[in-house]
Amino acid sequence: QGPLMVHIDTSNGVLTLTFDDPERRNALGVADYTRIADHLEAAASDGRIKAALIRATGTVFCAGNRLDEFASEWPQPDNGPVLRFFTALAALPVPVIACVQGGAVGVGATLLLHCDVVLCSDAGFLKFPFVPLGIAPEGASSRLLPERLGMSRAMDILLTGRKVEADEIDALGLGIKVGDATALEHRADDWLKRFAELPADAVRTTKALIRRPVEADINERFDAEIRAINGLLERQRKAT
Repeated sequence: QGPLMVHIDTSNGVLTLTFDDPERRNALGVADYTRIADHLEAAASDGRIKAALIRATGTVFCAGNRLDEFASEWPQPDNGPVLRFFTALAALPVPVIACVQGGAVGVGATLLLHCDVVLCSDAGFLKFPFVPLGIAPEGASSRLLPERLGMSRAMDILLTGRKVEADEIDALGLGIKVGDATALEHRADDWLKRFAELPADAVRTTKALIRRPVEADINERFDAEIRAINGLLERQRKAT
């Protein structure tokens, strides 16, 4: 029941978050959300940070929420750990790169919608399994996927919870397929070097301009989705 081994590093002007609990498929619990949110919030006001990198060890990027915590930690309170995590990630003013070397499921998939560069290996895939689990989507995916993909494709992916393989991720513009795991790391290093060399203020300003349409009411959608999940879980418990 201990917290996920999320290694956090801030050297060389990069906030690096490494999910490192491959035995549990890098599933996230409330302690992890709180710790990551703390570091994201600190990085937002740290002028030395020029970029952020989210990566993972093992064969799975992130298997989503820890399922055992749905019984103990949900319903989530107002401004709970999950909401804090998404709010802090969406508000981070520097570019966020994600390296998806394997399965990105649940929150592992929805967090990628708030990353600026998503790099995906041949083995990477996305899965939004909320409806099959009897809950609603989170991370503003109910808004962002229709905006990016159109209503029909978003319905297909969100209602069925099916796997979205690397080729489709690339074709849909949800990420960039780059090859094997080694190529993934090299491409991420290339992006980080670019961001280190660019004028930091211009990078932050441009990200803010690009992200401006996404920012409108995004926190309200985060909250609405968590309230929907809370309600569905409460009804399931009453039914049993």
